[in-house]
Amino acid sequence: MGAIQFVMGASVSIALGALYDGTARPMATAFGLAGVAALAAERYLVRRAGVT
Repeated sequence: MGAIQFVMGASVSIALGALYDGTARPMATAFGLAGVAALAAERYLVRRAGVT
């Protein structure tokens, strides 16, 4: 799990560096996408485990 976090952090950092355009838009977009991904993962895992 720790290695996955390091790889994801490095990947997002590289992507944000490449997309940087002098504004906060790339970082805000990354935060939004991460939030949506976390919500989707939580919904999927809760339904799969049968917890209501």
